[in-house]
Amino acid sequence: MATLRTNDISLNFVDFLEAKQINQEKFRELWQSCEWENKVKVELSNDSFDKCMDQITEKLKVGILRDVSLESSKIKSICLYSRFVLGKDIVINLSIEKEESVSKLYFRMRSQNMSLVVQIGELIKQIYRE
Repeated sequence: MATLRTNDISLNFVDFLEAKQINQEKFRELWQSCEWENKVKVELSNDSFDKCMDQITEKLKVGILRDVSLESSKIKSICLYSRFVLGKDIVINLSIEKEESVSKLYFRMRSQNMSLVVQIGELIKQIYRE
């Protein structure tokens, strides 16, 4: 009898995310229907802000729905969307406050699946530790 050891197999959930585009109305509908939410706050220097946005779209595999700068260029809100291959939606609202030398990023993630929002929160923390 053969035995398969599964504890040695590691899967990266990000490999199963797909960047997708949806309209703003669908985003709002999903935001309201998702019951699980996670919040993450990150601070980084302003000179790394553009690099930060590249990392978000590349490493989280998300599509940017809307990029809104409010009254001043110091505050920005970005709506992001991704879909897990098993059909679970992930909606993310990223709020950015730029100050003199630092940017504060506030991620709010929602999904129908609790483990997805927890894992995405952990991935965001990992990205900014690098």
